[in-house]
Amino acid sequence: MASAETRTGTPQTAAADTQPDSTTFTTNEKATMTMKIQVNTDSSVEGSDAHTLTVETTIHTALDRYGDRLTRVEAHLSSDDSAGKSETGIRCLLEARPTGMDPVVVTGTGDAIEHACNDATRKMQSLLDSTFGRIDSRDATETIRQNRP
Repeated sequence: MASAETRTGTPQTAAADTQPDSTTFTTNEKATMTMKIQVNTDSSVEGSDAHTLTVETTIHTALDRYGDRLTRVEAHLSSDDSAGKSETGIRCLLEARPTGMDPVVVTGTGDAIEHACNDATRKMQSLLDSTFGRIDSRDATETIRQNRP
């Protein structure tokens, strides 16, 4: 598992007041909210600092545009039991917590941690695009029930 670190775009030294295995990225300089990224692995997946940094960077890069709408993103890495006895696949379950909404979850698979993470982040981008797109279009359109002057 990775040590506790607080990140603002790039890695910094460990901070004593953060949770273990938790990474905080500030989405932009004017942002008031931060998106925390937490990476968890089970006992069958190597959770080295290099792998953890790769996963955190991939998630941050892919989901940065939603940073002000997400409070936390958790990545759960495990071996993919459905891959069969001859193959060892990796499953990456991503759980994003939008502000004021229920968490949303996607699962990606691949033959390596990076491939599974890329698959999951692609699916999460699509899910968040449609979720936030519906909310934005609903809020942007006028209805007959809106207040009249």
